[in-house]
Amino acid sequence: MYYINYLFSIHYAKKLLSKLLIMSLLFYAIPTQAIQALPKMPSESQLQAVFLLRFGLFVHWPDSAFDNTENSLNICIVGNNPFGDFFNSVIKDEKYNERKVNALYLSELESLPQCHILFVSESEIYRLEQIMEASANFPILTVSNIANFVNRGGMIEFYLRNNKVRFMIDPQTIRDVNLSVNANLLRVGDVVQ
Repeated sequence: MYYINYLFSIHYAKKLLSKLLIMSLLFYAIPTQAIQALPKMPSESQLQAVFLLRFGLFVHWPDSAFDNTENSLNICIVGNNPFGDFFNSVIKDEKYNERKVNALYLSELESLPQCHILFVSESEIYRLEQIMEASANFPILTVSNIANFVNRGGMIEFYLRNNKVRFMIDPQTIRDVNLSVNANLLRVGDVVQ
């Protein structure tokens, strides 16, 4: 029995260490401007903004998602911007596979095909079904902090647990739009089947 408990504790320690390593990767190389803009204790929305950018490191888009090799990676926010000016400081001078990272703020859905990551603001809960239907035809990673977002067709949902920002992730929904997600991201998030 002692041996089984010992093995279990080693397995648990390795798993915990793996999660800590991946979490540190999510936050590695946060732009200096973003660090200077952070208060002593970052807010929930500031942490979500950093996560939103870092998700791009763990997702692969098909070549068809970019018109050419010079196109940027577009992170779109539809509805009210919960991140304020902080988001612009987070993405400033950032690159994704040598592509510049841009922020696009959408009020209408006609610009969805330009998006690679789409954050759906809580202000858009009234038209969430319409947004999910419109984005399902494109290789767009959908993210939100709307309750039950993953259960309603979204891919990544932010939530709080013990006053810490966490996220649920649905890998099948991600694969359904021809995106591939790195296993390390799945280890950090709570996988929904």
